[in-house]
Amino acid sequence: MPTDVRVARTGELVTVVLTGMLTLEGVPRVRGILLKCLADCPTGLIVDVSGLHVDSDLPLVVFPTVARQARSWPGAPPVLLCAPSGPVADRFARWNLGRMLPVHEDWASAVAALDEPEPGPPALRADLPFGPDAQRQARRLVSTACLEWGLPQLCMAAELIASELTGNAVRHGAPPLRLVAAARTRYLHIVARDGSPRPPRPVDPPPVPYALASGGYGLRLVDAVAATWGFVRTAGGKAVWATLRREGVGWPRLLRTARLLRTT
Repeated sequence: MPTDVRVARTGELVTVVLTGMLTLEGVPRVRGILLKCLADCPTGLIVDVSGLHVDSDLPLVVFPTVARQARSWPGAPPVLLCAPSGPVADRFARWNLGRMLPVHEDWASAVAALDEPEPGPPALRADLPFGPDAQRQARRLVSTACLEWGLPQLCMAAELIASELTGNAVRHGAPPLRLVAAARTRYLHIVARDGSPRPPRPVDPPPVPYALASGGYGLRLVDAVAATWGFVRTAGGKAVWATLRREGVGWPRLLRTARLLRTT
């Protein structure tokens, strides 16, 4: 019987409650669900394993693996484990797995340990049409959100990144398409999630003026503008993410291109 997974949201905090037996065969499913939750940009991800059972230590490696993937994403939400005293907690202690992610006795202590107790404004989360209008909607949504969050200096860069991430998903991915943007303490996060597990690939843009008319600069433009970017395979597809430092970016050479893209 597969592990039962329940996802609960408290404001901008996400808790994943795992119960039942976790085997090696069930690890990919659990990993995909946890990464999908991370791609929604919560302020923190608490994994409650108080009702989980394992028949060996190996399945438990999924938790530090997810935490390691989260750390490769600057400003990503912290991953914390809730493991009360018992067989699972004993296995973690035996292999010192707690050195790779924080382990707490209960949910309340995990919440108290979060680095960002003040969640800030709610993240933007929107399902987009899987078609040519996705980029236009993405630009409008992130620009409006940046203004509401008091980050006008990021509007142009956020529009470009959202446009290229969603455009890349439409051209090379599969539905459904979801856009996420979140203003956290140091970074603005922008994520496009689609239904294809195929990794994104930077490609050369089409010739001007075709590129200006349809987007198409792709991940090379994202790489030039964002502080960093990457992707994770999630349950049901993948999420491509990019981050911008809240203080803004210096990229005068791309500003003229951004103005042109806004008119498409």
